[in-house]
Amino acid sequence: MKKLFIIKIIILSICIAAALSACRGSGADLSPTPSPSLVPPVISESPVPSEAPDTIKATPTPKTGISPSMPQSTLNQQAFQSESKSPATTQSSVPEQNTVKISIIGDGERQILPPTEATFTEGQTVFDILMKVTREKRIQTEYSGVGTGVYIKGIDNLYEFDMGAQSGWLYSVNGEFPKRGCGAYKVKKGDVIEFKYTVKKINL
Repeated sequence: MKKLFIIKIIILSICIAAALSACRGSGADLSPTPSPSLVPPVISESPVPSEAPDTIKATPTPKTGISPSMPQSTLNQQAFQSESKSPATTQSSVPEQNTVKISIIGDGERQILPPTEATFTEGQTVFDILMKVTREKRIQTEYSGVGTGVYIKGIDNLYEFDMGAQSGWLYSVNGEFPKRGCGAYKVKKGDVIEFKYTVKKINL
């Protein structure tokens, strides 16, 4: 009985030695693992951020330069004043044109061209105005000569001498018959020109 007990102790010792040898060979860490309950908690030193304040959204300012709190009546008044000023600015920027009026009277007081407004530039003559208007209105006109010596022979197919030896075309400016040809008379702003067919000679 005593021998059997000794044998068991020897076998147990051999087993323990073999187990220890195997553990050393595998490099296992046999140090005791601390219990999770004994590990001290890690305390972070970072400050706990306080609650962020509510974000305040800025109200965008209108680009029109008008305060949003401005009464509607004030806005309407400003718009009306702006519109009322615009036409005055536009009118002042348009240069005033030089104009005259011209008419043509045929035989028997027949109206070939009623009083018509025409624009001109400085230095233009009665002849220039006549040719400009008759071209625009497609009224036939025939003349001879050039420059200050130009002579009107016929208008609207009504020629000199058609109604007699003294018949022909004359012109007047502001009710007066100039003593020079229509190519030599320079017009002025507001002049009233009339070409008239006559059947008898008029003393100028």
